[in-house]
Amino acid sequence: MTAEHEIWFARGVRLQQNGALEESVAAYREALRVRPVFPEALSNVAAALRALRRLDQAHSSATQALTLRPAYPRALNNRGLIALDAGQGAAAVADFQRALRRVPRMRSSRG
Repeated sequence: MTAEHEIWFARGVRLQQNGALEESVAAYREALRVRPVFPEALSNVAAALRALRRLDQAHSSATQALTLRPAYPRALNNRGLIALDAGQGAAAVADFQRALRRVPRMRSSRG
């Protein structure tokens, strides 16, 4: 049986992939309501909020994910992209470098 947080997370992923960003954030937040310690959901919230240009909120979400899992490459990459969008090149490079140390083949994309 699939856990409730996994259902909400999967819904968030589908919505995000289809461009329904506000709805995806709501679904991820429901997943977090059910399972508060869920760095994957926090990282995906960060990515969706970045796409919505809500950079302060996106940065906060990525940082929360990294508080839960300090070396989480996807959250590091997301926070790096957020920093890049915010014109914080040095912070972006630092996060990208940390991510690459964890997953050498990871590539950043400015999508």
